[in-house]
Amino acid sequence: MNIAVVCSSKNKLTLQLADELARYGKTHVIEINEYDFNQKTDLLILGFSSLPQEKKIIKSFISKLSRAHVSNFALFSTYHMNDRRMQDIISYAIKKDLPLMREQCCCKLPLFSKKLPDDIKQLSRCYIDDMITICEHYY
Repeated sequence: MNIAVVCSSKNKLTLQLADELARYGKTHVIEINEYDFNQKTDLLILGFSSLPQEKKIIKSFISKLSRAHVSNFALFSTYHMNDRRMQDIISYAIKKDLPLMREQCCCKLPLFSKKLPDDIKQLSRCYIDDMITICEHYY
């Protein structure tokens, strides 16, 4: 199974979460500007944070994706105050008719934390395990 974990954020905790997902999915994190849009991907997981400057980058990335190259599309995000960005990105992906998976991973992070909390690491492992299982057995 070809899995790609792409992260748009430079936020340290979001990158740690992306790394955790990638490691458990037996792949590595790809920066958003390094993704090959012509590559066939069974599961593309896009990560971002709620920072305002990321919205345009994420939407630009999603607009370049194609159903022909992405079989399953999942999202993960981090936030400190609210998760409205996730809802906005989900709506945009649906408009673009991407094969968006039903479950998304949205993690509230503690302010001023320097390390990803263990419960969020565990959540990320469960999330990617579920996404891989669904892709392998149901789609």
